[in-house]
Amino acid sequence: MEMAFSTILCLSLAAAAWIAAVGAALMLWRKNKLLAMQNKCLIEKNRQIALEKEEEHRQRMDCEEKLRIASEMQNNEIPNDRRQEGNADSNADGKYSHSSLNNEQRETLISRIQDILNTPDIICKQDFNLGKLAKLTESNTTYVSQVVNETYNSSFSNVLGQLRVREACRRMDDEQAYANVTIEAISISVGFKSRTAFINAFKRETGVAPSEYQRLKSAGKSVK
Repeated sequence: MEMAFSTILCLSLAAAAWIAAVGAALMLWRKNKLLAMQNKCLIEKNRQIALEKEEEHRQRMDCEEKLRIASEMQNNEIPNDRRQEGNADSNADGKYSHSSLNNEQRETLISRIQDILNTPDIICKQDFNLGKLAKLTESNTTYVSQVVNETYNSSFSNVLGQLRVREACRRMDDEQAYANVTIEAISISVGFKSRTAFINAFKRETGVAPSEYQRLKSAGKSVK
């Protein structure tokens, strides 16, 4: 009787030990599976972070390149050699083939137009237009429009917008004089009558919005 009881007790203990071992193994398997899933998620997250950083770096380099180009354009006056490019295109399409403007008059008018267009105090007035430019050059709007088209290979309004944006960039870069001046105030000061017109012209000229231009400038200076 005692021997049978001992046998049953031993079997019970063995069964309990086996169950405990199986339970421990099962818990260990589940734990390892959970760790494997967590590791997989972590690896995927790190990959996504790396891709995001790479994309951010690419965008930053893009913006910096656009800013560099904008700064170079801002620091340069309108080049005289663009005259030849404009004349070539003009002669090709014969747009002004019947113009009574001779070469001597054209050269004189080009010089006067460039002097005026490179004077910010004049071109940044909101009422400055083709008629005012013609009056200042002692010519007429037909001849002035022709010479602008031939010299810069662009319309008067596009050239004027380009020059005003360059002046806006110069003022935005001048932190000492314009540190507390808003973008909207600067846009008005260079002759734009609306915020939308200024932003569109600014993006067309520099590739970025005025606010982004300021941010990139600040970031560039902080790096230096």
